[in-house]
Amino acid sequence: MKKSISLVLVLLVILAMPAAILAETPINLSAQGAAAVLSAQAQPYLSDQGDSMVPLSFLDQLGIRTGWNAQTGTAVLINGKIAVATAAGTTVDGSSSTYDLSLVVRGGIPYVKIRSVANIFGLSLEWNGSTKTVQVPQILPVPMASNKELILATTTSTQDSGLLDFLLPEFEKDTGILAKPISVGSGAAIKMGTDGEADVLLVHSRVQELEAMSAGDAISRNELMYNDFIIVGPESDPAGVKSAGNKALDAFKAIHDKGAVFVSRGDKSGTDTLEKSLWTEAGITPDASTYLEAATGMLATLTIAEQREGYTVTDRATYLKNLDKLSLVILCEGDSLLLNQYSVMVVNPDKNDKINYLAAMQFSDWMLSEKGQALINDYGVSEYGKPLFFANYKPAY
Repeated sequence: MKKSISLVLVLLVILAMPAAILAETPINLSAQGAAAVLSAQAQPYLSDQGDSMVPLSFLDQLGIRTGWNAQTGTAVLINGKIAVATAAGTTVDGSSSTYDLSLVVRGGIPYVKIRSVANIFGLSLEWNGSTKTVQVPQILPVPMASNKELILATTTSTQDSGLLDFLLPEFEKDTGILAKPISVGSGAAIKMGTDGEADVLLVHSRVQELEAMSAGDAISRNELMYNDFIIVGPESDPAGVKSAGNKALDAFKAIHDKGAVFVSRGDKSGTDTLEKSLWTEAGITPDASTYLEAATGMLATLTIAEQREGYTVTDRATYLKNLDKLSLVILCEGDSLLLNQYSVMVVNPDKNDKINYLAAMQFSDWMLSEKGQALINDYGVSEYGKPLFFANYKPAY
């Protein structure tokens, strides 16, 4: 009797399970005879409808460039055509597609139906039932930009630190693409992307970046490197910032309480956004008589702080690169609130027909590649004994 009850309970549990979990079967993938290289979290499966669902990352191994916007749940696939997939459906080159990519997101990882991918981009598929493997015998040539110039909108710190002068010649040598940087604050750089006036963005203002992604202004955003912000001021340190024990909020309180001059970027850049968030978190409204908004780039802001014997917040790389021009010293560093994360974003080609999205994707891929990441880690080592930036790209899917 007890055995019968147990069997009934097991049956009830199984019946209560979602059909997709019961029916889904793990499968394998291969491209040109080689097993797919996938993260442990991105595992392909056979859905309950009998569709082979593959992680978006697999398509890059088939010669299809991809972008993923987690904020809007939009995947973009490019190779001769532009396919855009959302949970609501699929378009190809702006028109509704017969072949729905059936986009789903599991554990933050986007999956699409490989049969629809094959139909849209002209790939052949084979199924090996004994090994449960979807095989793609021939892959596509990876699309490369025919227009060999792109506009890079970026923050001033990548320019003032010398990083762009170090990286861009290597990028051009490897790809033949000339990147033309426009160095402004991160807010202004992101606005250029929003307005369709840049192809790719290299910025460091997470809140503004995610707002742009939510608005659909970019098709991808990847964190690629970081350094840190520091609080600098005159060596005499009239506000006693040094005694704040490397606590950023205490440092700001000391500057305010002593009525010391503070020079702000005031340009809606990533640095400016960070600085203003610190005042807010400290519960302080800066005194207009001692709080100066420079409305300019980082190096110019440092120069003004130097002239006024005041304090400011700067990224470490720009400060170190220009130390020979400055007498300002580091007075607060190492607080977790001062982390400075940079991201690369590919502008949405829907902005206008002049967006060089293939060159932008090549730039993003190069920056995130082993070589790009290694070069980022190399910059500054020979001169300062340590990197000015630290590469930290981790694939999102």
